Amino acid sequence: MRMETKLRHISISYLEKITEGDKEIAIKILNLFIVQVGENIENLLIALHDNNFQKIKFYAHKAKNDLNIIGMDSLAEQMKELEILAKKELPSKRYAEIISIYIKESQLAIDDINEYLNENLNS
Repeated sequence: MRMETKLRHISISYLEKITEGDKEIAIKILNLFIVQVGENIENLLIALHDNNFQKIKFYAHKAKNDLNIIGMDSLAEQMKELEILAKKELPSKRYAEIISIYIKESQLAIDDINEYLNENLNS
């Protein structure tokens, strides 16, 4: 059963493609995404506080890849911008802006994922 039409912030079409429609694997990946978002947020905030450009770059890259899997391409592009800024080690208020957007939109994605998981675990 495809749930994509009910999801407002994510698209699982790419996930369905790479898992070849295997619902069990998709559910594992989505649960992993939820865990990794929390870790990425915590690590990005620490790296931002410490002005650690290498860690900002690392976690932005990691988040970008995770976001692509669930079809959040626009947010993934912003994480790519963060990664590039950090690579150049340029001071900018964009770091905090992008991380803030990532935090807000990731929570919306988690809400969608939880909705998808609830529907698919009960079917």
